[in-house]
Amino acid sequence: MSWSLYCWTLVLVVLCTAGLSLTESDYLNEWVAEISGGEDRAHEIARRNGYEIVESIDNFADHYVLKRHDTPHRSKRSSHHHTKRLIDDGEVTWAEQQVAKSRV
Repeated sequence: MSWSLYCWTLVLVVLCTAGLSLTESDYLNEWVAEISGGEDRAHEIARRNGYEIVESIDNFADHYVLKRHDTPHRSKRSSHHHTKRLIDDGEVTWAEQQVAKSRV
């Protein structure tokens, strides 16, 4: 293999690898959930499922940011089992684990 072909191949591999790493997401130990019944009821449901409520979301009634302290702050894998357990609670309408977004 000629030297220039080797260099261009190496550049292509580096660019492809860099592109892949830019598209990977980090899952956070935070969820957004819709829990009806008011803030006191939401705190009770969150506590029952192993979460704490960080804040309510302005302009979205009954939507809260929840946090789990027994999961890593950032992870390459989602905590699907925690999300499923939360959704399976009859008083939680909707829940989604949050993903970190990087600014470009």
